[in-house]
Amino acid sequence: MSSTEYSSPHSSSKLPSVAIGILPPLPKIRSGQIRKRTFNHGSLAGENKYDFQAPESDPSTDNEELAHIGDQVFGLVVTDLIQNLYPYLRVGRASRLRDHIKRKSIIAEICVSYGLHMKANLPERQADSLRTSQSVQVNIFKAYVGGVYRDQDLGAVRKWLISVIQPHVEAAYQHLRDDYLPKAVALPRVPAASNPSSPSPTSSEGAEPALPSPPAREPGDQQRSLRSRVDGPHQGSRRVDGGVDNHPQDTDQSGSNRRRRRSSQGEGRSGNSGKQGLASPRRHY
Repeated sequence: MSSTEYSSPHSSSKLPSVAIGILPPLPKIRSGQIRKRTFNHGSLAGENKYDFQAPESDPSTDNEELAHIGDQVFGLVVTDLIQNLYPYLRVGRASRLRDHIKRKSIIAEICVSYGLHMKANLPERQADSLRTSQSVQVNIFKAYVGGVYRDQDLGAVRKWLISVIQPHVEAAYQHLRDDYLPKAVALPRVPAASNPSSPSPTSSEGAEPALPSPPAREPGDQQRSLRSRVDGPHQGSRRVDGGVDNHPQDTDQSGSNRRRRRSSQGEGRSGNSGKQGLASPRRHY
């Protein structure tokens, strides 16, 4: 049997159902009257469905009432099973599982696996097409559930249905759980760095680590360095941190500043001497 899928209107994911495998034995309906009515499809009776109720002199003989009871019993067993298996599941998630199990495709598949659709009493002209109808198959299975409930009790129906639907519930729950739980974020792989504390294979254990060699100078830099040493300050250049500073304007500015300071100091000394010369001589009595 092919598995069916359920698409939730609130999620893009689909709940899978397991393929029908070995099913538990079908419980028997001991009452002949209930068993006969279980397989009488509504299309065979030809009754007026628009009446408020059937007359007492001609009660309904189709399986509509049994199918109605069977639908409620089936939903009750499914809901009770989900709560017993997963007591901490939220009501919304549990409702989604229940709706998945109650889908027509799953119920019809179970009906066909038991061969119940082949026992249905259908109009002769429409028998072949109705047997393959999914709605008819669902109707027959629910009517059988209602017939077992009427003939025996809820305990017998519950024990049978749990064995049938529990694999479907577990598979759907696992898929729903993976859908709702956050997925692990895959971090990018970083290449492992070499251990700096491990000794180099070419160095001895007590040797100091070698310092990095300075960058090699270009031939032009060496020539400029030699020229600055030979020429000295006459070229307007000065050495800064082992290199050449080609900024003669800085040297000119510093020289002019020194000349200004010297001239101002000279003027100050000459002014003081003039003032001392103009002072009145000291008189001696």
